[in-house]
Amino acid sequence: MRRGLLLKLLDITDFFINNLLADKGKVIGIYNGRATGLNTGIVRDIRDFLSKDPSVVNVQGAYTAAWNHYLNNELKYTSQSNFQSMNSIVGENWNYSHIDPTGRQRGGSTQDTGGLYTAGDLAATMSLNPDLIVFQASGYYDSITPFYQTDLDIKAMEMDPALQKNITTERYPSGHMIYLDGKSRSAMKSDLAKFYSKAANNTKAIERILNLQNKTLKSFSTNEVN
Repeated sequence: MRRGLLLKLLDITDFFINNLLADKGKVIGIYNGRATGLNTGIVRDIRDFLSKDPSVVNVQGAYTAAWNHYLNNELKYTSQSNFQSMNSIVGENWNYSHIDPTGRQRGGSTQDTGGLYTAGDLAATMSLNPDLIVFQASGYYDSITPFYQTDLDIKAMEMDPALQKNITTERYPSGHMIYLDGKSRSAMKSDLAKFYSKAANNTKAIERILNLQNKTLKSFSTNEVN
């Protein structure tokens, strides 16, 4: 995605979240458009919005407490450093440069590209393994990774069109974090169970992969003898 286009999309999203409910003095969440907060004027730009997003603020305390408990009590990891659940400074300074399997620069560190693009890597992997199936889930109210943009990215993947049938796309009435919505979480769990069952029962694919593994092992054994 061109950087100019990316910035225009950010401006459009910025306008949308700040003006949809402006007459009521509210802004909507970017991670979940169903969450709203008072528009105090503190947030003027989407790039400064994420840490103050009402759909994040509403759950941030619980997330932070759960994460700290997991680190300290289960992983036995302790640190004297401050813990930040959202850190925009890291994102602003992150190097998004990425060379995809075609040799093209598809990251966001050059002037001609926008955000990180890895669909090319997925296309290459699916081309190497035509039995690979992919499950893609989106929330209707997510403006961070909009479902329709994901659809466009998937359709534009440079691979044999016949492989598109290996991609299962499901959408849920949720935000970015689908599991926060009870009904969506249950629906996704059911959809994933069907997806895993389909993969586990694809005997033709399993047989092909096992044969390839056996050939690889024999090749290694031959090389070791030589």
